[in-house]
Amino acid sequence: MKVNFNLKASQASDKTPLFVTVVYNTQRIRVHTNKSIDPKNWNPDTQKARQSLTGYSSFNKWLKDVDAFISQIETDWLNQQSKKSAIPLLPSELLKDKLRKYLSKENKEEREQNLKTSFWGSYDNFLYRMENGTRVHLEKGTPIAPKTIFQFHNLKRHLLNFEKNTQFKIEFETIDMNFYKKFVDY
Repeated sequence: MKVNFNLKASQASDKTPLFVTVVYNTQRIRVHTNKSIDPKNWNPDTQKARQSLTGYSSFNKWLKDVDAFISQIETDWLNQQSKKSAIPLLPSELLKDKLRKYLSKENKEEREQNLKTSFWGSYDNFLYRMENGTRVHLEKGTPIAPKTIFQFHNLKRHLLNFEKNTQFKIEFETIDMNFYKKFVDY
């Protein structure tokens, strides 16, 4: 089984999607990885990210993990079929389905991580810490008062309504004087 990582457009001037191609006994499977990379940061010979990419080592580790997962699929199949006199080939659809499931799991974890670092994820964490008593008053060292927590919930409701009615997406990057003026006018 041969595993290759290929760019969709190697001559692109901006980020381009990355595909994993698996060649297995004349069968060829190509699956989108949901990752993109700028071609200038990609080494097609080694099929790894160049050191010019910020976070190249974690990107290359991820590539290695995908490769190892594909090898594990093959190993598991061979182990399952070992009692048969003639081991059938690993079905390409099985390989493709398992690989897609693995890659979508990765994306779910990334989405959950991104949510934690988004404005709303941070705000919800802030509220949770106030409600369970792990966030305390900075000067007094006492738990936050229930009325104060209520006010922060009320602020969240106002912010969500503002976001919905004005189509202004609230993120850390968009909170500036422009946001402040729009929110006050709202």
